[in-house]
Amino acid sequence: MQVIQDNEYIGKTMFNAENGDAKAQNELGELYFWGIEIAQSDEEAVKWFKQSARKGNTDAQVNLGWMYKHGRGVTQSYEKALKWYQESADKGNAKAQNALGTMYFSGTGVEQSDEQAAFWYKLSAIQGYSEAQSNLGYMYLYGKGVEQSLENAVMWYRQAAEQGDANAQYNLGSFYLEGYGVEQSDDEAVKWFRAAAGLEHPFAQNGLGYMYLEGKGVEQSYEEAFKWFRMSAEKGYTDAQCNVGVMYRDGIGTEKSVEEARKWFETAVAGGSEDAKRFLETLM
Repeated sequence: MQVIQDNEYIGKTMFNAENGDAKAQNELGELYFWGIEIAQSDEEAVKWFKQSARKGNTDAQVNLGWMYKHGRGVTQSYEKALKWYQESADKGNAKAQNALGTMYFSGTGVEQSDEQAAFWYKLSAIQGYSEAQSNLGYMYLYGKGVEQSLENAVMWYRQAAEQGDANAQYNLGSFYLEGYGVEQSDDEAVKWFRAAAGLEHPFAQNGLGYMYLEGKGVEQSYEEAFKWFRMSAEKGYTDAQCNVGVMYRDGIGTEKSVEEARKWFETAVAGGSEDAKRFLETLM
């Protein structure tokens, strides 16, 4: 769903929707969903998505599927979500195809099938949908529903990364850091970690912190390392929380503080980190 803000556009959209234009009905549903210059209402969003979807608008069908999947403005129903995703996907809507692939991958509302997931991801990815390209990269990386192929994994992750998909950017950065499926390059690793970190990807922020900590592909800086570790830690990534705790414990890149170190180690423990338990013992 896209956010569009323009008063003249909104008035025109409402007029056209009320006069039966399917495209306008879907767009009006999105305006209600986001609450743009209109009081936010999931129920009104669903009302307009339904009208558009019943006319065959594939974007509305995928939007309506999402509303049913998440129980927004309607009683939650995976069965109805699947129905609308399927109808839209069968007509070639790339977003719906990716959504349908995800339903199959997780076994949500349908029998789990990696083969069906890969099938729908591929149809979507071929159309250039970046999230599906990233998902397909994962399927090739681990051989789920397709023959395992590191070459294909890198190819699809790269296509998604170049379109701004943060997960793909992080994975591609990790490949370059380890020389996995690509020629090892710290510079390329930093490039992709930085891109994903700028999109608030916590794993990438932690990865970028590591690059600054070790001076890999960047000028070594404990202060920059701490900054990126902390950004990741605040998003709940336990590895980063441990890193922040260690830096507070040892006074690296920040002022030494046993209290702050303990706080971050305890936070990581609460998140299930075994490493954090060991780090806590160093403070006893």
